[in-house]
Amino acid sequence: MRAATDDEASARAEDVAAALDVRVRRLLEAHAGDVEVVEVSDAGDVKLAFRGACTACPARAVTFQAAVAPVVMGVSGVRTVRIAGLNVSSHALRRIAALAGVPTCSGVEQ
Repeated sequence: MRAATDDEASARAEDVAAALDVRVRRLLEAHAGDVEVVEVSDAGDVKLAFRGACTACPARAVTFQAAVAPVVMGVSGVRTVRIAGLNVSSHALRRIAALAGVPTCSGVEQ
């Protein structure tokens, strides 16, 4: 297996940002929040951060697991997704996914 290049990681970061723009960002902005792509590694590990009202929202775990993570995991080459400041158990994330009717993102890390 060949390692990703900086150009590939950069292109993947752009793909992640574009997917968030199309499918998630407007929903967050409607609540005075946002999500930022902080880092995308060569291996496909994505680190995000909530911004604005999302940083203190009590529903951010639901937003992450039900809306943000599935979109990011759908981007080709993404292996894991994590978001700064989200401290919730993997069990809770599985329950959120089940309640939201979305697949559990096995590659999701808090």
